[in-house]
Amino acid sequence: MRDLPDNIDSKYRFITIAAQRCDMLQKGARPKVDEDKFSKLTSLAMEEVLEGLIEFELTEDLRDSEPEAESKVDPKPPQLL
Repeated sequence: MRDLPDNIDSKYRFITIAAQRCDMLQKGARPKVDEDKFSKLTSLAMEEVLEGLIEFELTEDLRDSEPEAESKVDPKPPQLL
């Protein structure tokens, strides 16, 4: 796999964003790259993210709003724009 774009800080965030984009593609969103190159929507979604074609924003982390919540609370997933 290629290097991640600078705005994606981990492979886990990359997979989360690509999964959300794949869901959008399954629901009828138009691909932003040549879809003939890809046999699966997951590959197409990952390519779109790698090329920087998918905009997203990080939502507030639950751990920042509740100081006593230092247990294993996962942050909210990024929201695609």
